[in-house]
Parts: sequence; C-alpha cells; structure tokens
Amino acid sequence: MTAKPIDSNKPARILDIVQLNPGEQVLIWTQFDEEGEILSRLMPDAIHLTGKTKQEDRIQIIEDFRLGKIRLLISKPRLLGTGLNLQFLSICIFSWSKDSFEEFYQAVGRLQRYGQKGQVKIYIPYTELEKPMLDNVMKKQRTYLEDSEYQEKLYIESLLDDLRDFTASPLHSSSQEEIALPDAFGESWRLIHGDCIPTMAGMPENSFDLAVFSPPFADLYSYTDKAEDLGNSNSQDDEFQMHFSFFAHNLFRVMKPGCVVAMHIAPLAILKSVKGYTGIRNFPYECSQIFEDAGFIYQGQATIGKNPQAQAIRTKAHALLFKTLKKDSRASRFAIPDYLMKFSKPGEAPPIANKETSNEEWIKLAHPIWDWVDESNTLNRQTKNLSDGDTKHIAPLQLEVSDACIRLWSNPGEHVLVPFGGIGSEGVTSIRNNRKVTLIELKREYFELAARNLSLEERTKGQQLNLFVSK
Repeated sequence: MTAKPIDSNKPARILDIVQLNPGEQVLIWTQFDEEGEILSRLMPDAIHLTGKTKQEDRIQIIEDFRLGKIRLLISKPRLLGTGLNLQFLSICIFSWSKDSFEEFYQAVGRLQRYGQKGQVKIYIPYTELEKPMLDNVMKKQRTYLEDSEYQEKLYIESLLDDLRDFTASPLHSSSQEEIALPDAFGESWRLIHGDCIPTMAGMPENSFDLAVFSPPFADLYSYTDKAEDLGNSNSQDDEFQMHFSFFAHNLFRVMKPGCVVAMHIAPLAILKSVKGYTGIRNFPYECSQIFEDAGFIYQGQATIGKNPQAQAIRTKAHALLFKTLKKDSRASRFAIPDYLMKFSKPGEAPPIANKETSNEEWIKLAHPIWDWVDESNTLNRQTKNLSDGDTKHIAPLQLEVSDACIRLWSNPGEHVLVPFGGIGSEGVTSIRNNRKVTLIELKREYFELAARNLSLEERTKGQQLNLFVSK
C-alpha cells in the first residue's frame, strides 16, 4: 500500500497566522518532517529543527531562539524535550492533530510555566478529517481542568483544616523561642533569622549574583521541630516536593538573570523498614525537575566521592558492610556520593574574566568527578545535638566545594545568597573571597553560631582558624 499526500490549505492558514502576528516569535509544532519542509518553503526565514539536526547545532538553534535571534522555529515536541523552558515565548501553532492530550498538554506547558508574564496564544488550524481527534483532545482537556479544579478545592480545604489544627496545637506558640532574632550584620555580610521561603518572597527581584547551599533532605535530616523546616516534610508523599517547589520559585525570583545556583545534594537510601525494600532514591533528579519547572536551566553536575568504610560506620548501611560482602555480595551496593548541581536563571549576566582560577586548577574543577574533596574539611568538625530532640543530623558543605563555586561563578564584590545558612560555612568562604553575602537560617542555635563565625572571619580574614563550631 502506498500512502498518497492529500492537498490541504493548512500550511497557507499557518502562514496567515504568522503574518497576523508581525514581529512576534512563533513556535510551530509538527508531527512529520514533511510538514516542516512544506512550511519552510512558505516561510524562508523559519528554522526547521529535525531529528537529523546535529546535536551541537540543535543546542545553538534553541539558544538563538531563546535570545530572539530566530523569529520562527519549526520542530516536533519530542525533539525539544519536555524539560525545555520557553516562558519567553507567547505564541505557538500546532500543525499536527493527534489524539493525545498528554502530548498537547506538554507542548503547551513549555510556554505556560512559572515565569511566563504574557498571555499565551495557541493556534490549532485543522482539517475536517482531523476534527474528531481535536474534539477528543479538547474533551480530555475539559475533564482535566474540571478534575484539577475539584482537586484544588479539596486541597485548599485540607490545608485550611491543617492550619486550624496547627494554630490550636501546643507547637504554635508566641513564646520567646518563636520570636525571630534581629538581623546580624558585618561590613560584607547579613544574617537573617527566619524561614528562607517567606524571607525571599519579601526581597526585591533580581537581587543576587550567585546562590550556594545544601538543602535539608526530605525526611532525613531534621534541624528543628518547626513546620517551616524542609527537613520535617514527609518524603513518603508529595509534601516535600510541594514545599521545595515553593522554595525553588522564590529563589528563581530573587536571582539575577544569567546567574548561577549551585546546589549540594545527595541520593537517599530507601529503608526496608519504611518501604518494604532497600534501594536508592534519585533525590537529586527529583529536585532538579522541580528547579527546571520553576524556570531554571540545568547545567550539569560534579560527583563528590565518599569513603564507603566511613559511610558504613556512620550510617550502619547493611549493603556496605564486610559481612554483607562475605554473606551475600548480591546485596552490596556503592557508597552514596554527593552531587554539586549547577543551574542558571535564563538571561544574560556580566562575564567573569576569571583571574582567581589557574588553568591547572580549572582542569581539576572541570572534571565531573571531584575526588579531591576532603570530607572532613567543614566548618563544623564536632557536632552534638544543640537542643532537646530536634536535631537528628547536620550536614555542612565542605569549605573546598563552596570556595570553588564562589570563585568560579561570581565576580569579586558580587552578592552571594545562602538560603540555608547553617553555622555560616558558605558565608565564611564568601568573605574570604571578597564577596558580599546574605544568609538565612531558621534554627536559633545555628543562627547564633553563624553570627559569631562570620564576625570572626571578617575580623581575621582566615588568619585565625579556631572558628566556633557546635560543641
């Protein structure tokens, strides 16, 4: 059987739509390369991105489109990827009609993500043969919107119930312990006592040149007994994802366009006592997806190796023990590494003509495996619980890691944000490298230690090493 093409007025109608929006950037979705070729002949200034386009050319085309150097782009949804952020764009045209609401929703969603400030226009020219498919997609969309509205109503009612329960509980107190301490200041630093999400929400947009932090991990490290603490979010449902999404969106708002966010994070062990099986949860990927949904661009990661014997002693991980090796090595696994993940906010920032990093050091930093990081080189070398029952574990970022981030991705004199301030590790390295820094810390004891460490560092500039640690 030979397929025969059918003449259609659709390409001409798509051209009409483009001409109705003069000067506007337009994305045209196709299903087949032949559609794109026909449209390219009608619109010579359009760029047609296909599966045959080289990867390096594909990246350049997308970047040029993002910067406005390309006005018309023709491609398929699966080629541009569901993680691509197109909030700068407000017009797309569907050349294809498919009986798939999921593909339609994903294609439109790339324009309607957080950060989109304009009204998105969606054009769907269709033929009589395609109308039943389009009707079915629109029916699915109506059902989706109705279900979403109903679920949102239930969710808001549940939140209001939780809020009423919380305000009536003994935890909700106006005692002196719950009153925020005044900000601490130095010549080049500011330390804020409070939750980073509402604090960032009250900050001006586009304030910071770099963010460096290690977030509390879902239901693993609890730093306080406060509901605002990310570490108290339940990892067994969507509570952490929702909480972390609020964080990511507020962080996106305060970062300057083109600037970097460096996040130190690690996979999580899945415990048999909790899930019924053992394994590894790809927690970094989950957080990366939340960041991309907030508008950030993922730029890659470095793997920071960990000593398996030290990890076995510290975590009592069955899969890392010698006895597991000898009894059943099928149950053994790798040690869990840390990751340093790099993201950027779309846009352009002043260049960094880096004079702080030699070529030899750059070779080391550009390597995707950071096996040179000393696990013990942290501001906090001796830790004990600082208050009754509310601290399971603290996980300071190694000073070498934050130092590398600051020197690589910011200029001297620029402003660094540390939303999870801890005892001041990233602040100390910021001061040492002549950057301004703002830290936010929820836990009172850590806030007080951070204020002392930052003040001491500013006075001594690294000459004195007996910084205050939790004892």
